Amino acid sequence: MAGNAPGKFMFVEYAKPVETVKGQKKRRGGPSEVRAHITKNYHRNLRVKRLESLKKGDVPSASDQKVLNRQDSSETNEDDVEEIEFAEVDQFIRPSPPTNPSVSPPTWTRPSPTTTATSWSPETHVSPNEDLTLHLPSSTFGLQTILGEGRLDPFDVLPTQGMPLFVHQVLDHALVHTWPNTVPLRRSLTPTNPVKSSWLKLAMDHPVAFHAFLYATSFHILLAHQGREINDSAALLRLSHKVETIKLVNEQLQNLSLSGGRKGSQDGKKDGMVKLERRGSGIMTPTDALIMAVMILSIHSQRDETIYPKVHAISPLARLNNLDVYGAMINDEKHIQGIMLLVSHKGGLEGIQLYGMADTLQLCDLYFASKYACRPNFAWRHPIISLVVDGKHILDPAAIDLDSELGAGFRYLRHTPTGQQLLDVIDAFSEITVALDHHVRGGPTAPELVDLMEVRNCTQHRLLSQLPNPLDLSNPECCVHHAIRLATLIFSEMVIFPLPPPQGVKPRLALMLRQTLEACHLLRCWELHNQVLLWGLTLGAIAANFTAQRTWYIDQLLQETSLMQIEDWFALEATCSRFLWWKPICSEPLRWVWDEMISPIDMT
Repeated sequence: MAGNAPGKFMFVEYAKPVETVKGQKKRRGGPSEVRAHITKNYHRNLRVKRLESLKKGDVPSASDQKVLNRQDSSETNEDDVEEIEFAEVDQFIRPSPPTNPSVSPPTWTRPSPTTTATSWSPETHVSPNEDLTLHLPSSTFGLQTILGEGRLDPFDVLPTQGMPLFVHQVLDHALVHTWPNTVPLRRSLTPTNPVKSSWLKLAMDHPVAFHAFLYATSFHILLAHQGREINDSAALLRLSHKVETIKLVNEQLQNLSLSGGRKGSQDGKKDGMVKLERRGSGIMTPTDALIMAVMILSIHSQRDETIYPKVHAISPLARLNNLDVYGAMINDEKHIQGIMLLVSHKGGLEGIQLYGMADTLQLCDLYFASKYACRPNFAWRHPIISLVVDGKHILDPAAIDLDSELGAGFRYLRHTPTGQQLLDVIDAFSEITVALDHHVRGGPTAPELVDLMEVRNCTQHRLLSQLPNPLDLSNPECCVHHAIRLATLIFSEMVIFPLPPPQGVKPRLALMLRQTLEACHLLRCWELHNQVLLWGLTLGAIAANFTAQRTWYIDQLLQETSLMQIEDWFALEATCSRFLWWKPICSEPLRWVWDEMISPIDMT
């Protein structure tokens, strides 16, 4: 029995240990081990007390600070890890050197701290690509920062102890960059994004999510370093986590398929095999962790090492939701149907409990729908909002002028019900474009980039949901409306919802738009809709750059501009600016199109 005296000393009473017999293994519980156990309990209680003080904004006493500083170099065992609460780990992580240079299992080699020269702290960038990450606010308390690259969790609360330094670096990148950028939150709403603690807890509780997160985020680090590994073992470690993720996913799926014939409850297995939840009349449903792991496997397959030529400048909105990161990969789309099946067994997106995960699943659905220009599978879960009506964007004089010009050429569509429905979505795209322009220019009333995220995703979803299925190109009105939708998708792919070149969105849309414009020619739609179709033809020519469709677009554009007596690219841009157009991205490729169009004329 042990008790703490009010002074600096601890008095311990314990039974004299049994003398060991020669040849037998020495039993635990000797005096030194008892003292060590009591000391660790004492320091652990002090640490918990200090954590509670930090949460309340108090400053620890000088005596507590001394004890805690001495304890920083002490070793942490499994008993310590099991008693530490997750919230405490999320709020209090300090630098600590690795205590065990060996690695197990598998036979990995832990890199020394000196091999990590790059810092992943929020105040610095590791990549020369400034568009890769969003800046995050630094913490008011230095001790309250989440993990930093090169820093280890002194509690070692990972599901498997003694993990390589690489694992700590990857988790740090996930906490500082990947997760907050996937599910962004306005800084003024809360100092810390809840996705950090929620997703880290999911990783701690579910090994399938733990290994999936490590695999995914190590991919993100590889992209951030332009394909260079941060250490010699990174590729092998990334592969090992992918293999482990697939193994755990298969085990849980196998258990799900067999759960229908089982009786009784099953709370789960902590060794990573299965953790099932019971819904309704004994029906077992997949966990959020399992769905998250399958979603990660569907996005993260290979790094596309192809060098793509520049078609236009990269939009600032490419950074939102990590579109520039996820779109730079070759996706493994055979898992998509599996995701839909798992979510349906969960009861739809409403059955997802993890913070930010339902929105991430909807983003994943929107991502693939945008890639293939098809209707999304999930209905939009949130109300349709307006940046101006909600007060997130107060227009300055320049924004008012741009707002009065954008979309003016579409006004005649309001005379029909389907035209009015399309016009409502186009007006939303115009509003986002005005807000983006104001954000780039800056100013006291300029909106934050994260404010554009939800309305951007909602508007993209609304447009894709209007795509006709099946498509009837024999009706002139339907043909013109579909050409407008496709041209708007091209504009969105350039400015609003941009996906990187590996996804092949622009060539795919350019081909679809060509087929629609050819039908418009056959139906003599150009006589009544020449300006809006010219705008669509121009965007199609930009999207068809470096493709086999480019020649057709150039020829058609030359013919139509001649008929409409448009003599230079400034006049063409003036026409396009009355529809959907943003000069910082659209002007340069328009000049390239015009130069290519008039070059044969100059030669003759």
